[in-house]
Amino acid sequence: MRHTLEAQVSLIVGDGLHLQAAVALYFRTVHTWIPIVSETCYNIRLSSIRVQMATSPSDLSLLTLCMALVCKEPVEGELPLSTRSLYASLKSFVALLEAMGTNSLEMLQGRLLLTIFEIGHAMYPAAYISTAANVRAAISLGINAPCEGLHKVFRDRQKAKEAQQTWRGIIITERSDLAPRMHIRSYSY
Repeated sequence: MRHTLEAQVSLIVGDGLHLQAAVALYFRTVHTWIPIVSETCYNIRLSSIRVQMATSPSDLSLLTLCMALVCKEPVEGELPLSTRSLYASLKSFVALLEAMGTNSLEMLQGRLLLTIFEIGHAMYPAAYISTAANVRAAISLGINAPCEGLHKVFRDRQKAKEAQQTWRGIIITERSDLAPRMHIRSYSY
């Protein structure tokens, strides 16, 4: 799984300068209005993997692909097939990682970016369902803890701050008006 995701990052985003450009685009655009990923922490994680010539952890590869996806723009009002295919692949990767028992801050951030993509492209009921899954995944990580409690869950101060920002992003998506207006008849009993 890890090699598959890393291969997808190389194929879709690219290596070296292409990867840096994609990451820079994310931090210049999406990050400015929903700052859930710490640019400093992300770059440190990415560079430590590159320096060690190691394989990226699956959750970091997933996050990287989701950062690239959320920056994709429609062409003439439509999502290109390549973008729709990437979206479907990422949803599948999330399900596989979840089935393997993976749940981390990076995976949660990737899931949240997928949800933001779904909301932005009016993908219902997917956005509605994803939002609920994000809340559950966050609670299972302990990210919903008060600020003081986050420092117990995440020993690193910066990671705790990043977790707090991620929880705020989840709350924003959860409280937004996700579902299209349903016309439900009121019945009198």
